[in-house]
Amino acid sequence: MKVGFSKVEITPDVGVPLAGYLKPRISEGVHSPLYARALVMKNWGKSYLWLSLDLIAIDHNFMVMLKDELDVRHFRFHDVEVFATHTHSGPQGTCESGAFKEVFGDYNREYLRHVVMRCMHAVKEATIDLSKFEVRVGQCDVEGVAASRHSEDVKVPNKLTTILCSRNKREDILLYHFACHPTILHDDNVDISSDFVGEVENQLTQDYQNVMFLNGSCGNISTRFTRESASKDEVVRLASILVEKICVSLQNAKPFDINKYHASHYSYDMKKKKLGTLEEAEKLLDEAKVALEKGIESGLEPQAIRLLESLYEGAKANYLLVEHDDGSLTHEVHLSIIKLNKFMVICIPAELFSTLEEQIECENCIVVNYANGYHAYFADEDAYEHGYYESHMSYYEKGESEKLIHYINKKIDEINKR
Repeated sequence: MKVGFSKVEITPDVGVPLAGYLKPRISEGVHSPLYARALVMKNWGKSYLWLSLDLIAIDHNFMVMLKDELDVRHFRFHDVEVFATHTHSGPQGTCESGAFKEVFGDYNREYLRHVVMRCMHAVKEATIDLSKFEVRVGQCDVEGVAASRHSEDVKVPNKLTTILCSRNKREDILLYHFACHPTILHDDNVDISSDFVGEVENQLTQDYQNVMFLNGSCGNISTRFTRESASKDEVVRLASILVEKICVSLQNAKPFDINKYHASHYSYDMKKKKLGTLEEAEKLLDEAKVALEKGIESGLEPQAIRLLESLYEGAKANYLLVEHDDGSLTHEVHLSIIKLNKFMVICIPAELFSTLEEQIECENCIVVNYANGYHAYFADEDAYEHGYYESHMSYYEKGESEKLIHYINKKIDEINKR
């Protein structure tokens, strides 16, 4: 097997609206550039493509546009996977957002067309860069970066996985997998930024020119209780912690044989939750707004305020879900499971709770979120019981995410029996 890598810039012009928060923001500068990264693998005459984009998310429209352009340019890939890094300081318009329009903005086909064309350049360069490689995989735990979004007392998985592709005559390629809602900059930031992910890559550049981030199941994980502020200095501080652990993981990495690639793609219908009336949604929104205002007036700590803000955002999202409901009973969700010898990569087009990933029956696997589309949150039953923000942001009935995991386990079992 051979592997190649390329990175191209996709930073939009200053002045674009920024995605990620209900508060309207127009960009006034660039804190760090946005990139598209292409990883091309080739084995036994078959080629495979992974793309990582510094965007909040992409949807099926982008996947269609991308694959159409690949066909026009006669790139014949047997599998294509696209991952968003989920920066909340990138441009709006990368998804047809519907109920989440205030967060994702109006669909911007012109910008996405630009991104697709830049991806074509990256794919071409990565194909030229193809060379033989050896793989080493390392793991270690990381403290002080990612934590539960709901309580400091709740423990969440903090495992970091590094995959180093070492090449004799070309630059090495480093992939790292870590579960974290990768946002430190908040809604007062008006600079385009790749945020935490971009700074990690920046700090690794001296040793590794080719770096790709794969985000794990982070629906219930963020930097809410670990960040000391929402500043650019804090971006540097938290990134440095993860970079140090990446180096530790690489020091302990062991050889891993990857010479086979097999991708299985599935469609699964998830049942949408029953929405109440617009009046009920408005009442919930008013209550959340009052609670937030009282919290601010009483001088609560910033982290407590952020929790109230997230509940308000969830109530707002619930209101928008009711307002924009199209009447459909289910959503078709596209999943992919990639088997690399004994290693598996499970691609999820959403923000999956880590508690759900823990129910996946698979050794030597990583679960990648924000992959090939976006269906908001896949929350566990507990989130619905507690009325967490993520359950309000979810399209789906309580228990549907658990059924999805059961389906994934069934497919993993089928793959392993082949």
